[in-house]
Amino acid sequence: MGIVPGEKKPGMDVLRLAEILGTLVLAGELSIMAAQASHNLVKAHVQLGR
Repeated sequence: MGIVPGEKKPGMDVLRLAEILGTLVLAGELSIMAAQASHNLVKAHVQLGR
């Protein structure tokens, strides 16, 4: 992932980690929106009784 403690100037590893986590959250949100748009989210909730 490109994070090696101590190789870069202070704070750069934290910024890289924040970028990775932001990307992860955005991917999750996109996945949920796609499931809602294709009605898979509703079907899964009805099927599982949740």
